Amino acid sequence: MNSVKLIGTLVEKPKLFTSKDNIPYTRFLLSVERPAEARRLKPNAQKYDYLPCIAWNDRALFVCGKCEKGDALCVIGRMQCHIHMEKGKSKRYDVEVFVEKVTHSS
Repeated sequence: MNSVKLIGTLVEKPKLFTSKDNIPYTRFLLSVERPAEARRLKPNAQKYDYLPCIAWNDRALFVCGKCEKGDALCVIGRMQCHIHMEKGKSKRYDVEVFVEKVTHSS
């Protein structure tokens, strides 16, 4: 099962884009605090993960119209990976959260 639930902070004000098929979408970074246990095992490791997210249609309109930098959000979705072959280099994997539901978190 490919399912994620994240609670984090919006890193910057998202921008709304339109696909060539006239579908609204946005990409944004969500700052999510690592669990205390992970930080205890590696005390010098970074405290937050910055997770790229993509939202389409009404979810994109909500994020761009109702959310500001620093807002706490709850994102439910799935992970998706894009594999790129760069000339003369190895494969590159880009991973992002495909947003299926997003709300403000209190």
